[in-house]
Amino acid sequence: MAAPAARNSSRSLECSSSRPNWRSCREFPAPCAAIVGVTARELQRELNQRGITFSDLLTAAREELAMHYLEESDMPLTEIALNLGYSELSAFSRAFRNWTGTSPQRYRQVQAQR
Repeated sequence: MAAPAARNSSRSLECSSSRPNWRSCREFPAPCAAIVGVTARELQRELNQRGITFSDLLTAAREELAMHYLEESDMPLTEIALNLGYSELSAFSRAFRNWTGTSPQRYRQVQAQR
């Protein structure tokens, strides 16, 4: 998966640092590029050199933030979904299940038992 390459970059390319508007990031990478202080073209060039797409980066940031929210907060699942740019809880739940093989609810329960 491309996510580790994005997380291990010399320059932080993650959108998650300043809580961006995920919908605008999904539509165009310029808001995330601005957060890390580069142009959209520079971001695209760096991602291309690493062999990852902006979509890969966005997915990795969403996955990481989702796990953080589920482990470290009691934020309602609907609010997590909306904060990550999903239009509804079912879309977030489907994506989370694809990433982890389990539902967000179950993931939170297991983490709470640790």
